[in-house]
Amino acid sequence: MNMKWKDVFIVLIAIAFVASNIFWWQESTRITQKMGSVQKKLLNADEARIILEQKLTEIPEIPAVVEKPVYIEKVVEKIVEKEVLPEIKSQKMPVLAYSRATKKGVVGNVEISLVSGKGDTLIDIRPFNSPSVQLSARNAVDAAMREAGIRSLRDKDIKIKFNIDAQAVGGESAGLAIGLAVLALITDTKIKNYIAATGTIADDGTVGKVGGILAKAEAVAQKGARLMLIPRGEGEITALTPHYFVDPTTGEVMRKGEPVMRKINVIQEARRRWNLEVQQVATLAEARKHAFG
Repeated sequence: MNMKWKDVFIVLIAIAFVASNIFWWQESTRITQKMGSVQKKLLNADEARIILEQKLTEIPEIPAVVEKPVYIEKVVEKIVEKEVLPEIKSQKMPVLAYSRATKKGVVGNVEISLVSGKGDTLIDIRPFNSPSVQLSARNAVDAAMREAGIRSLRDKDIKIKFNIDAQAVGGESAGLAIGLAVLALITDTKIKNYIAATGTIADDGTVGKVGGILAKAEAVAQKGARLMLIPRGEGEITALTPHYFVDPTTGEVMRKGEPVMRKINVIQEARRRWNLEVQQVATLAEARKHAFG
């Protein structure tokens, strides 16, 4: 009688062992399938396989309280997210705006990132939240792709983020700068590190006029820029400027009068006052000739 119960017990253990192995085999197959689906999304499946195999050998001892398949699955996802699918590259470009509070030019930057995605353009609209700014950014991307001869980015997204004083206005004037930065990224070209640009942009690459040219020139020159691109036709502007009464004999300023409107040659003024070269451009194609080195 005791032998029979012992035989039954052995059979039960065998069944449990087989069932346990089937369960782990099914879970292992499911994880392997999921890893395979992740790998298919990568640009280079062979490279991804090598990286995953190397990293899986580095998985630490599995805690006893954690279910094995779930633990491995999370580790695999972390490896893929952190080491196989990083941001590809990014480009920063100075952006120029005008502060109504201080009546001066403001210099910030726009950061363009090219990341894995679905061909979308993602815009962080802070501090510029008007629809015109969003349209300008979209136009800049379209113009850059047209200039590069690219119809679609397909598996990549473009992320646009502004870093500038929230009191600044005129974010749509960053269109030219965004267009140059995007064009540099998608053509793998370097932008000269001493250049700045201001101007709106249309989707066909046409550069449009903006305000505050002279104030922006002064601000960007103080930040170390040596070349500034502005819309064609704004090399000479009419602006309200201070007026001083000067003693004709001594040349000394006697008193300050009311501001007066006068024409200013921006190119000459920028060179004389700040040693800043100013070039007028009509299109993104023309701007790239000055910007890329």
